[in-house]
Amino acid sequence: DPECDIVVCAQFDFSMAGDDMISISSVESNIKWTGEKQPFNSKVEGNKASVRFSSSANEPPEGSKWSLGIVCVPKTEYKSVCEVCDEIADAQVDGPNGDNILKGID
Repeated sequence: DPECDIVVCAQFDFSMAGDDMISISSVESNIKWTGEKQPFNSKVEGNKASVRFSSSANEPPEGSKWSLGIVCVPKTEYKSVCEVCDEIADAQVDGPNGDNILKGID
């Protein structure tokens, strides 16, 4: 939808190592987390974004779990980043089924 902005919601411990990286870029914004920096909830201006992941060959620590929720919020509907992330928190905790790595949230 051209009339929305993307909100990114981070959950759990990402357990990123020194050479791991997550980057989210739109025409108007660029957010990049590298190394052991914990991703945070944020708003990405615009309705289209690219997400890039890069990781080392090291195994993540036992029990590592993470979730990155991406929601397009209509520009006419004012919601804070916290409100948006609170709304999808339960779905993020549940995660995808089985060996799936993606889960659509309606």
